[in-house]
Amino acid sequence: MRPPPPGPSTPSSRAARGPEGAQRVLIADRQVPLTLVRRSPARYAYLFAKARSEDGCAYCMCQESQSQMPRLVIRARAGRFHLAGWPDEGSQHAHHCDFFKLDGELSGRPVRGDGGILQTEDGTSIRLNVPLTVVTAGQVTASLDSPGSHEEATARRAVGLLGMTFFLWEEAQLNQWRHPHRNQRHWHVCRTRLQGPLEECSVNGQPLAEALYVVPVFRRTTADIHQAAFDRFQERLRQHEGRAHRGLLLGEIRDIKPSPYGHRIALRHLAKGLFASAKQLERWKRSYGAAFSSAAGDTARRIALLAVEQRPRSSVLKIVDAAFMLTTRNYIPVESSHELAMADALSNAGRKFIKPLRWDRTDDVFPDFILTDTEPPTFVEVYGVQGRASYEIRKRIKQVKYQQQGRAVIAWEVAQEMPSVTRDR
Repeated sequence: MRPPPPGPSTPSSRAARGPEGAQRVLIADRQVPLTLVRRSPARYAYLFAKARSEDGCAYCMCQESQSQMPRLVIRARAGRFHLAGWPDEGSQHAHHCDFFKLDGELSGRPVRGDGGILQTEDGTSIRLNVPLTVVTAGQVTASLDSPGSHEEATARRAVGLLGMTFFLWEEAQLNQWRHPHRNQRHWHVCRTRLQGPLEECSVNGQPLAEALYVVPVFRRTTADIHQAAFDRFQERLRQHEGRAHRGLLLGEIRDIKPSPYGHRIALRHLAKGLFASAKQLERWKRSYGAAFSSAAGDTARRIALLAVEQRPRSSVLKIVDAAFMLTTRNYIPVESSHELAMADALSNAGRKFIKPLRWDRTDDVFPDFILTDTEPPTFVEVYGVQGRASYEIRKRIKQVKYQQQGRAVIAWEVAQEMPSVTRDR
């Protein structure tokens, strides 16, 4: 059910929205600035309850036409209402909107029902391919949260750690840069944005907020609080009655050094070291070459999502599996040092853009970046491989497709000077 046409109490979307920083939403019959809804949700509890009862949703006023207003899910979390994008309708929002997400042919996310991430109006269920609860009997370890039958496994596949990282980044809109007057995004901003997805998701049947520890920024004033939270996280990993629980850690890599246990991986802001074998590290370097490449330089950041377990009768945390992601200084994911250079150039030029994430769709045609401050959006391509036949074929497929679609494209052949990315006025 869509709301009525604009009238005295509901002026047009353009007037209601105002500048991009004053985005509004329609809850029941009231237009409210989104910033106020997020800052003081209790103030609008009556409207939330009324909207859930009458319309079953709220509406985003980011579009020019009120008849095309995208739906918003109304959820209650810890007794507080909040708004979320409607599943699979992120692309219906305006590009500048807080709820906009790529989907369809511009997103590598698996189609609904085809992957290990199931989103509904009630929340998100993630089926991770790394078991988080195992039963141990002597030297035998068996999963307790893997599919119970072949039919179940076929019906719903599992997502890997990298896919889960991409999901979290997309949900928190950390693959977007929409701040032309800001120079840098800091880790505490990333962690704050990730709190929403954490509280709305489950992973392998467990609340994600309990299974995943996102490393907080170290500050002396909050050190004791964060240490207590990490102690609770680690306590969950102890073996109980023949069962071992694993946890997930998300943070930025500080360094990786040899140790008596193999290699010690240190995350920024976390004093606790995490340990992996030499064979594991070699495998990860092959699988996530961009994240370990020295060509990325000192400005690059390397994000790790680690599945960990605790050694018996020890406080040592062992890494069971891991995924690594190369990002810019603003935590925008990139796939190479050349993409990193382009992303930095775009943010330095004050451009607004999105980095499409490939997930496991390696053969699909995606632009490297999408500029959202032009209408229609401009695609950005970084052609960084020379002399490889398969790459040249994919490059030509992209060029033909973009030409047929009439796309505006900024292309950089890395053997040549980077083209200007400054927006034409």
